[in-house]
Amino acid sequence: MKVIAISGSPRKNGNSERMMNKILQGAKDKGHDTQFFRVEDMNIHGCRGCNACFQLGHCAHTDDMQKIYSALQEADHVILGTPVYMEQMTSQLKTITDRFLAFMNMDFTPRLTKHPKLTLVVSQGQADDTYLEYFRKTIKTYSIFGFEPAEILVSGGNRMPDDVEGKKEIMDKAYAIGSRC
Repeated sequence: MKVIAISGSPRKNGNSERMMNKILQGAKDKGHDTQFFRVEDMNIHGCRGCNACFQLGHCAHTDDMQKIYSALQEADHVILGTPVYMEQMTSQLKTITDRFLAFMNMDFTPRLTKHPKLTLVVSQGQADDTYLEYFRKTIKTYSIFGFEPAEILVSGGNRMPDDVEGKKEIMDKAYAIGSRC
């Protein structure tokens, strides 16, 4: 089984990445292949809305997104991670998810031949998780690309980059997600 994680955090090794790494550790311990992409370190352009993907069957951009596309085609489980910025995902992760358009046909059917499970990992400073309705809707809509919504792991009340390390219950949940992949 192949598990890939895509981090939309601009902060290296922050709370969302720590949770993602714990998921990957659980998957590795079960013998699964894992791969980690850090969007902040990649050269990925935003979607131009050119619709070339509908005619070509793939995105017209030639950038680092091609690496992610290849990994997504083979993935059995996809982990998307982001801190919450203004009640939404970061611009880094939004750039990636906009480029998922290449996985949709013009008739709104998915192009992904496999239907990988999709887990969202979210860290936020706000302790109240009612701010996460955006993410609950988002994970459901990604089925249009061929993803199978699995779950959302949320850790709130994180003010410092390593706050989640002190939250054993959250880190245990993260490891368990990876163990179930």
